[in-house]
Parts: sequence; C-alpha cells; structure tokens
Amino acid sequence: MQLQNIFPNPTPFLTKIFKILENKQIDVSTYELDHICYRLETIERYDFFKKELSTIATLLSESVVGGRVIAIYKLHIPIIFNDRQIWCIELPSQKLDHFTKKVLNMLSL
Repeated sequence: MQLQNIFPNPTPFLTKIFKILENKQIDVSTYELDHICYRLETIERYDFFKKELSTIATLLSESVVGGRVIAIYKLHIPIIFNDRQIWCIELPSQKLDHFTKKVLNMLSL
C-alpha cells in the first residue's frame, strides 16, 4: 500500500503553501519540512487511519498534546516534493473532553 491510497495527494496543498511563501518573499529553502499533518474529526477515524498507516510507516510516538492524542509515524518511503523528502506523518485525533483527558492522564498514555 502507498500513502496516496490512504490520504489525498499532498502535492496540491504543498504547491499552494510554497507559492504563498514565495509571493510573500519568505525564504524557507534552508528549513527541513519534517512532517505533514492530517487532522481527523473522530476517534473512530483516528483508529482507522492509525491501522492504515501501520502498513506503510512505523509508529514513533503517541501521546496527549494540547488535549488530543497525537500519533507520529515515520514513512517507509518518504513523500517527495520538489527537492524535499518528507518522512513523517502527524495524526492528531479530535480534542478530548475533560473526563477523557483526566482518565488518560491517570493511565499515563
């Protein structure tokens, strides 16, 4: 399986972002583009995409950040955009309610 079978192709998004940066004369040529984030609306979709990503990537971390669970995956094959290699996918779930955050903190997720 490949990333484009799981998520939309990131090239149009990246092209638009880099065009905006160019138009505003912001030089990011020396910066690494280390990940792309795919935000999800539900825990069910988060669980589904975690399973899908596990076929093409390795889970590096999963933790609660800012009230939501976020998983970071390193791709087996990077996303290539122009001269850049993007190796990681950030997968944040929906924001957790107060009770769920309290339980996760107690369990030290």
